[in-house]
Amino acid sequence: MTIDIERTVQNRVIGLIRSKLGYTYWGNLKDQDNSNINVAVLEDFLASRQKLNSAQISGVIAKLKQAAHCTSKTALYNANKEVYRMLRFPVPVPTEPGKPLKQAWLVDWENPLNNIFSIAEEVRVSTMGGEVSHRRPDICLYVNGILFAVIELKKATVSIEEGVRQNWRNQKDGEIPGFFSTAQLLVSGSESEGIKYGTTLTPPKYWLKWKEPCGKPC
Repeated sequence: MTIDIERTVQNRVIGLIRSKLGYTYWGNLKDQDNSNINVAVLEDFLASRQKLNSAQISGVIAKLKQAAHCTSKTALYNANKEVYRMLRFPVPVPTEPGKPLKQAWLVDWENPLNNIFSIAEEVRVSTMGGEVSHRRPDICLYVNGILFAVIELKKATVSIEEGVRQNWRNQKDGEIPGFFSTAQLLVSGSESEGIKYGTTLTPPKYWLKWKEPCGKPC
């Protein structure tokens, strides 16, 4: 019987994030098209935890989608920057005529446990006319339905640099650059080499080795 070592590593990482961090598992999404914003989950967060009404929710999501819209690598930097601003600071939404605007948060930074944390694997995303029809990042982490992190995992016999290159390739024109407009952290890891990380549009040579607080490599 052939053992898929990379699959085993992926299962272990997913299990760790679910059990230790309490992320909700969305499953294997290889058979459906996906985006970097899960509208249903974001609507739930804005309604139940930010107490917005339907009109306010629609307005906030429309603003986020507009900020995140990106069809090329050239436009990715500004899109990611604008999305970061919306994640970091409140979004003003109208209330009643004559009353001050309400400040809505896409992430509850003061009460972390008030957010909705989710994880999915093999997240299929359609390319924008490249050589292949879609890409499938190994693991994606979402906060309130918004993609925050993309993780590529490799078995021990494959260099983590391959995962770094995959993340870099996927941001290019003709690939899935728009998927990374909300991403705040990109990761490549393997059991033999540990973890390297970067952010959207970080060139491969500038990715850093992850270190624990003690200073030792992860």
